Amino acid sequence: DGDSPLSATPVHLYATPGNFIAMLTGKNATCTDTAYKNIIVDAPANGYGFALSPHEICMGESVRLESADDSTLSYLRYNWGDQNTLVTEDKIVQHAYDQAGVMPVSLTAVFRVCPEQQYTDTVKVHALPVVYLGPDTSICLHGAPVVLTSRVPRQPGEQYRWSNGAETGTIEVRHEGSYKLTVINEHDCANSDVVEVNKDCY
Repeated sequence: DGDSPLSATPVHLYATPGNFIAMLTGKNATCTDTAYKNIIVDAPANGYGFALSPHEICMGESVRLESADDSTLSYLRYNWGDQNTLVTEDKIVQHAYDQAGVMPVSLTAVFRVCPEQQYTDTVKVHALPVVYLGPDTSICLHGAPVVLTSRVPRQPGEQYRWSNGAETGTIEVRHEGSYKLTVINEHDCANSDVVEVNKDCY
């Protein structure tokens, strides 16, 4: 970089990043020899960071994490906050959650030379509503109807949507078939259960 010390053991501080070829020439009364060494100088990745989206999901859904691009990066270490980790060179990754809670997400960027840097964010994972229609049942055509309802108490803010279009807490079934109840909670998280109603008069 233009500095040419005459010391046998010089110490040199590079002021700018780049690719430098250092040359050492040694000579005595009769001989001269020259050696070269390539020196790569990296700059610290200030404000590297990442983008996490979305910040609120339902169980079973995924978040997308995109980190910045840097030529001096060796690898990335992701910690999803649910005891799952990932070590990769990929800058864009996804992760699905199978448990509810506030998950602390962290990214550790490990660079070629410069110190590693860590970044954190959180994602809120909402639980799915609980719905259970009970075991399959039977009905006798033209007999008493079967009343279907979720055996789990309805929570505030939950919406019911039956496969026959009803939005009530219970339905009366007079014909055999497959009946599904979808429950949607206040966070738009949905869960369903299906019961089979068979024909049996005996």
